[in-house]
Amino acid sequence: MKNIPDRSFSAVIDCFTDDQFYGLTHETQGWLVTDANQSGGLMFNFEYIERTENRLHYNISMARGTFEGSRVGISTNSYIGLYKIAAVSAFWKMEPLNSEWEPGQALNFRWRDNLGQVVSMRRYYPLGGYLPDAEGRHHDAQFLCLNHDDAVPLTFRARNITFI
Repeated sequence: MKNIPDRSFSAVIDCFTDDQFYGLTHETQGWLVTDANQSGGLMFNFEYIERTENRLHYNISMARGTFEGSRVGISTNSYIGLYKIAAVSAFWKMEPLNSEWEPGQALNFRWRDNLGQVVSMRRYYPLGGYLPDAEGRHHDAQFLCLNHDDAVPLTFRARNITFI
């Protein structure tokens, strides 16, 4: 966590596994999903709360777009989405994976909930088939979640970091 300031910031977030890169997007109802066919990420605001020995704590919200200002929260089924109206009180933990970090560099991290559970991805379609995105296109995406046996852990990457 060397050189990471105790400050709020905004950044584009995407993610990867050992063998695959994923863009990060949201579907029409605000659920966060990965998409292997999308190269971009989403812009989030990370509101600094505190630092512990090996974690940084933040409230996280959407920085722009349809869900601008919506807080990142967890559903009762442990899926991760953007909440405009419902109160989100739990903070998020960032576990930096870079041994050293300098401004201008991307920052790789594990994203954890306030209990330390790792954010992962899981294929889940309550209606079956492919998931429509915000533009109505159907694509093969996987939902971000916590604590599901068949979920795949992710590493996240913050890029284009701007301190606020």
